[in-house]
Amino acid sequence: FQVLDADRNLDYVRVDVESSSGILTLNQEYLIQTSFAICSNRTVSGVEDVTWNCDGTGTGDSKMTFISRPLHLNNILNNMTFESLKEGEDKIVISIFDGKG
Repeated sequence: FQVLDADRNLDYVRVDVESSSGILTLNQEYLIQTSFAICSNRTVSGVEDVTWNCDGTGTGDSKMTFISRPLHLNNILNNMTFESLKEGEDKIVISIFDGKG
């Protein structure tokens, strides 16, 4: 898994991670590179203020939304753990939004 950002990691991105039937936990070593508290309004050039709402804590969440720099996302996401809560198919969706469309 690799995340690259064309504007050279100068901006924070919003990351949404959701599991259909399990628990996600970010590695404590990389949790410091995220923020679950500062997902406030962000001004995007040419667009009205965009509201980014944080969700979860990064520990034991079925859904989480946080911000981070793209430079850190590879370590954050590659070291995330998943625990299934049921038998059968599990689905994890990761969405990354940099505010530029």
